[in-house]
Amino acid sequence: RTGPESADYVGSLQVELLSASDLSGFAAPWGGFSMSPAARLGTEAYVDATRAFLGQQGLLFDALVDLQHELVLTPQCMRIEGLDLQARWIALAQGLEARSNAWFGGLPLHPARGDVLEVFAGSKQIEHVVHRDGWIVPLGPSRYLLGATYARDPQECLIESPVGLEARAELIGRWESFFDEPQADVQWIEQRASVRPASYDRHPLIGSHPEHRNLVCLNGLGSKGSLMAPRLAQLLLDELEFRTPIEKVLRYDRRKV
Repeated sequence: RTGPESADYVGSLQVELLSASDLSGFAAPWGGFSMSPAARLGTEAYVDATRAFLGQQGLLFDALVDLQHELVLTPQCMRIEGLDLQARWIALAQGLEARSNAWFGGLPLHPARGDVLEVFAGSKQIEHVVHRDGWIVPLGPSRYLLGATYARDPQECLIESPVGLEARAELIGRWESFFDEPQADVQWIEQRASVRPASYDRHPLIGSHPEHRNLVCLNGLGSKGSLMAPRLAQLLLDELEFRTPIEKVLRYDRRKV
């Protein structure tokens, strides 16, 4: 965007072209650029800290809930009988598990497995996150995280499986492609996999149930959950509290509207 109205959109983002010396050692035939400020969310640490905070406030209830039998829906409130809890609204953020509940089982989810690989590369000293058909995240001296693959069909997370081995080879190949010379010293340390709750058109799936307005879903965030979840949660709250319409492209029932 350009013009005076773009100031709020761009904010303080700085984009700078990188020099040949900045890109030394990288395979970058078309050059590159840096963006700042930028950050990476440590999702595991964030979840641990959030759980600890909610636990201290007495707001975290770690329990298995049989939604089909324990969730009681009334026009005035929602109750989870097994936990003796009552709320005005309940949001189901279940990922793939939503396909087995009675209210949002028809969500058009297209699961996508993603693998990441932690590697050791003694000859490399990379200080910043690097993006190019994948990404490299520095973790410590000569340790890096590589990611991520995107496979539509498998819905399991086995590492020593044909899909897991293929993902490992793909990520090692990506590491090689980042640099202008062969990298013989890279060693993989750990591989992890998860299945993303992606949607059929890569847009989120949010909104209220047509018969039980106080029951909402927040799903279909795919590989952008950390970026989109805060804003999508706010849109849901605005709909519930102020009846602010959610735009069609985000609604879980958009194919019916």
